[in-house]
Amino acid sequence: MSFESVATFMLGDSLTVYWDITPIKEQETLHPALKLSSVLVGSGEKLFNGLHSDLILMVHDREFRVHKCILAAASPVFARMFEHEMLEKTTDRVKIEDISAEVMEELVRFIYIGEVRKVENIFEGLHAAAAKYDIQRLQEISEKQFATTIGYGNFHRISKPASIMTSEVSPIKRRTSDLKISEFSFQWIVKHVSLRTETFHSGEFNSQDGTSSWKLSVHYDYYQECIRINLSLVSSSTAELNVKAKIYIFNGEEENRTTATLKEESSCSFKFIQLGSICVRNFSRKAWFEHCVFNDTLTIQCNITIIGESVETTEFEPPMLPCSSPLVESGEKLFSLGLHSDITLVVEDRKFALHKNILAAQSPVFASMFDHDMLEKQTGEVKITDFSAEVIEELLRFMYTGNVRNIERISEDLFSAAAKYDLERLQGICEKQLACSLTRENFYRILVLADLHQSAYLEDALVRFARQNPELLADEEWASDE
Repeated sequence: MSFESVATFMLGDSLTVYWDITPIKEQETLHPALKLSSVLVGSGEKLFNGLHSDLILMVHDREFRVHKCILAAASPVFARMFEHEMLEKTTDRVKIEDISAEVMEELVRFIYIGEVRKVENIFEGLHAAAAKYDIQRLQEISEKQFATTIGYGNFHRISKPASIMTSEVSPIKRRTSDLKISEFSFQWIVKHVSLRTETFHSGEFNSQDGTSSWKLSVHYDYYQECIRINLSLVSSSTAELNVKAKIYIFNGEEENRTTATLKEESSCSFKFIQLGSICVRNFSRKAWFEHCVFNDTLTIQCNITIIGESVETTEFEPPMLPCSSPLVESGEKLFSLGLHSDITLVVEDRKFALHKNILAAQSPVFASMFDHDMLEKQTGEVKITDFSAEVIEELLRFMYTGNVRNIERISEDLFSAAAKYDLERLQGICEKQLACSLTRENFYRILVLADLHQSAYLEDALVRFARQNPELLADEEWASDE
C-alpha cells in the first residue's frame, strides 16, 4: 500500500489499525442458518429470575432462586456439592457466609446471562468468589479488571490475589506506537532591515526540554543575488536529529499571530547529523523587500518539531461485558448428560432426561404444561406420540445448544414440531431450509404445511416456485395470482 493510500485512512496525524484474528477450525457440516448461539441466550433472564427453581442460595439477608443443573454445569465445585453425599444434595437451601450478597448476585448473573454489573466496584470480591467456585471465565474477567485498575492505592491489596490468578492469556490487547516529539516556537523581530548589508543572526533559543540550542540567520548572498533564511543547530545532546521546521513571516511587529497578517509560509524536513546550518527559505532581493519586510521591519516565527525515537506503550484490555454466559456453553453438557434432570420425555423407545426450567423458559407450551396441575407435572414424565424420536431429539438439541443435525432430512417434521411447541426461532430456520429445498416432489407437502401453520415465508416461496414451474398447477389462476 502506498503512502498516499494510507493517508486516506488517517484521522489527523494518527492511524489506528484493528486486527480481528479468528482461529481456523474444521468446517461443521451444518446448514449456514444453524451456526448460531444457543437458544439459551434469550432464556437466561427468565431462568435468572427463578423460573422453576429447585434451590435457594441464602446469602446474608438475600435469597437467590437458582437451578442445581445450571450451577453444576457452570461450576465443578457446585457439581461436586450436588452429586456427592453432602448436605447440599439433600436440601433445597444452601447457606453462604463468606461472600457478600452483592458479589453472589453478580456471580449468579454471570452464570445465567454472561453479564456483570458494576464490575469495577466489586472485582476483588468477585475474583475470590469465581476462584472458589472454579468459574474460569469470570476469573479472567476479574483479572482484566485488576490489570486496568492497578494503582498506588491498591497495589499491595491486589498483589496477593494476583499471585493466584489462573489466566494464561495476557490481558494486553492494544499497543500504541508513537514518536517522541518535542515542539517549540521562536519569534524574531528585526528592525532597520534596509541598513543591514551583511549576514545577521538571532540570539540562541532552546528546545522545550533543553537538549538542543538553535538560532536563525539572514544571509545576503551577493553572488547568487538572493537572500536566505537559515536555521542553525548550535548544540545538541544527541548525535542525530530529525527536524521539521516551519517559517512564518508577518507584516510588522505584531506579536499575536491571530491579529498579524501572515504573508509568507514555508516548511521543510531534514536530518542534522552534526552541528551546522540549513537554508529553510530563499528570496530574490525584490521579493524580500516586497513580501517580507514591512515598515523596514522583519517579523519571523519559526516552529520546530524534533522527531525522536519511536515509543511503544501498552494498554490493558478492560473486561468485555456482556459476553456469552456459561449457561450457553453448558447447554451441550446438560443435554447429553441429563445433569440434575427433573423431567423425562418418552418418545418411541427413547427417554430424554431433561430440565423443566430450560424447556419452560423457551416454550410457552412446555411452560403451561409444567405450571398447571397436569399429568406431566404430577408424574415427571411426558409422552410424545406424534413425532419420531429423531425429530424430538433434534428439537431438544436446538433448545439446549442452538444446533440441529440432519436438518435437510427431517425439516418437514421438525417444522411441525417447532410449531406445536411454539419455538419461533426453530420454525424460522426450518422455513428457510424448506424454501431452499423445494422440488416438484415435495411441493404439495410443503404447501399443506405452510397453510396448516400459516407460514407467510413459505407461502411466498411456494408462489415463486410455482411461477417458475407453472406446469405444477392445474389451476392457472394460482400461477398468475399476485
